[in-house]
Amino acid sequence: VEASMLKNIYKLSTDQRGDMYKLSTDQRGDMYKLSTDQRGDMYKLSTDQRGDMYKLSTDQRGDMYKLSTDQRGDMYKLSTDQRGDMYKLSTDQRGDMYKLSTDQRGEMYKLSTDQRGDMYKLSTDQRGDMYKLSTDQRGDMYKLSTDQRGDMYKLNGFDLDLTYVTDRVIAMSFPSSGKQALYRNPIREVARFLDTKHEDHYRVYNLCSEKGYDPKFFHYRVERVFIDDHNVPSLEDMLKYTAGVREWMAADPKNIIAIHCKGGKGRTGTLVCTWLIDSDQFESAQDSLDYFGERRTDKSRSSKFQGVETPSQSRYVGYYEVMKTKFNRQLPPEQSLKIKSIRIHSIAGLIEYPSTIITSTIITSTIITSTP
Repeated sequence: VEASMLKNIYKLSTDQRGDMYKLSTDQRGDMYKLSTDQRGDMYKLSTDQRGDMYKLSTDQRGDMYKLSTDQRGDMYKLSTDQRGDMYKLSTDQRGDMYKLSTDQRGEMYKLSTDQRGDMYKLSTDQRGDMYKLSTDQRGDMYKLSTDQRGDMYKLNGFDLDLTYVTDRVIAMSFPSSGKQALYRNPIREVARFLDTKHEDHYRVYNLCSEKGYDPKFFHYRVERVFIDDHNVPSLEDMLKYTAGVREWMAADPKNIIAIHCKGGKGRTGTLVCTWLIDSDQFESAQDSLDYFGERRTDKSRSSKFQGVETPSQSRYVGYYEVMKTKFNRQLPPEQSLKIKSIRIHSIAGLIEYPSTIITSTIITSTIITSTP
């Protein structure tokens, strides 16, 4: 029979379904199977030892899909990356893509669509909650909250506004009691969490100048850095703080710090970023600020940025970068400055109360610039 006649030769299968097979005419001699469903999709028999069946997609990318052999008949998609990971197309309305893990537990992971590419794990409980795998060495499991408070840690009974910025640095909101514990972190739960996860290896930094709490909750391992809300620490306090953290971290590789102000964003972010620079995890103040904001903000729940809040706070992180790189963690030499003029813009109350006397105390401090 001439080769050209092979194009039209079909082979009837002998299975119960009576499916029809068509010999391909390409160079590989692959065998195609015409389906009997309404869609008329075309299936391709693989040539590997397992004899898995692949389905050619009809989309523009021409991706190859693999029909699973389980009872559910789920459809898997072979990735085209070097790792050859296998992806599973979900059957929900969102069409999310799931990735089968290669570990012994065979757990199912969901690839997120955000810029960070974080990996999410679908829980198997009745509520169908979604868990987020952390990227730290301990492999802690995080659960995304359904409210607007930002990152949450919820596992084994914990429900806290708390973020692991790094393996050894925790940012959180104020450990509260009474009515405030209804919408902030209950102090007893924070203590229980730290005692459970980091027993005898944590130190808490309270940055609130406006309020404190009984340090006995944290076994008296509480340090204070007094910073007013929406304000900045002094340069001296920043140097004292980093020296204390450096000593604590060097004492034991298991030691961690938990830092908080009121909301766990502005003042907390300022000193977290200061430590990231001091410990050489970041060289640039801006990079550390961006990283903290990314870790503290849950973009899947709210578009509101949850990082360092005020320009002065960001500026002081930059000041610390200069002190570390140019002045060897020392205050630069003092300078005498002469004020030539003061201009005041739009101070509320002056028009309503023109007789108001403005008194101010000008505190001169060292001016640090990144250029000579």
